[in-house]
Amino acid sequence: MNAFQKLENKIKEKDSPLCVGLDPHLDLLPEEIVKTSFDKYGKNAKGAATAILEFNLEIIEAIRDLVPAVKPQIAFYEKWGSEGILALEETVAYAKKRGLMVIMDAKRNDIGSTARAYAEAFLSSESELSSDFLTVTPYLGTEGITPFLELARKEGKGVFLVAFTSNEMANEIQGPIKDVLIKNINTLQKEFGNLGAVLGLTRDDFLEIQAEMPNVFYLIPGLGAQGGSVENFKELIRKKGKGIVSASRSVLFAFREGQEKDFKKAATEEVKRILQSLKA
Repeated sequence: MNAFQKLENKIKEKDSPLCVGLDPHLDLLPEEIVKTSFDKYGKNAKGAATAILEFNLEIIEAIRDLVPAVKPQIAFYEKWGSEGILALEETVAYAKKRGLMVIMDAKRNDIGSTARAYAEAFLSSESELSSDFLTVTPYLGTEGITPFLELARKEGKGVFLVAFTSNEMANEIQGPIKDVLIKNINTLQKEFGNLGAVLGLTRDDFLEIQAEMPNVFYLIPGLGAQGGSVENFKELIRKKGKGIVSASRSVLFAFREGQEKDFKKAATEEVKRILQSLKA
């Protein structure tokens, strides 16, 4: 059983096609967590990373029964250097301990031995950052993708190719090479069986792309803060497509938007609200 089959089973088990992105913007974290950490360690990388870790662990506890996976965005940890990476390692370990699958959003890519080193960092069972899935960019061609797929297949892991994203200027580059991307993804998915793709919920061509890659499992950003259409996801499911929607800021920082000021309760309520909208 590969990672995508495991994720499908988790989604069915929890009746929840949602993963929560762990994108801990320090300036948006609860003030009491940051203050306590800064008072103890100072306004430095150690203080920031400790606050981030505490926040992550509390969020995981709040949502672990409601979602099948979490998706750490590595940039928010790398910016704090070695302390941030340690916080990420502990976040990954805790998520796994709590029965959640981990999608590492690191958007790596290279060729040859460098690609293999990146793959080993995030997909090898010997790594402290070992995750169930890794996001990989496609722009060095298939030789920059296959090393990840080969190790992922060996380890029972999966790769999400960052192909069709949800940002406003995505089609500046993705548009002209759209057909090539679709062809290559279909070919690699058929060969390896452990390749999925990122498909932004905000895209006008969302359903068109899904129709051209009907056997691909999708990681779907763009819900919540980016304003993606829930109807697109519902239509994908009606067409027997497979995918998991990602929400980050709208869940993590729900306490800043609504009446509920307890960040854990607010996150839980927002997850439940999103799930209701996805299934309504």
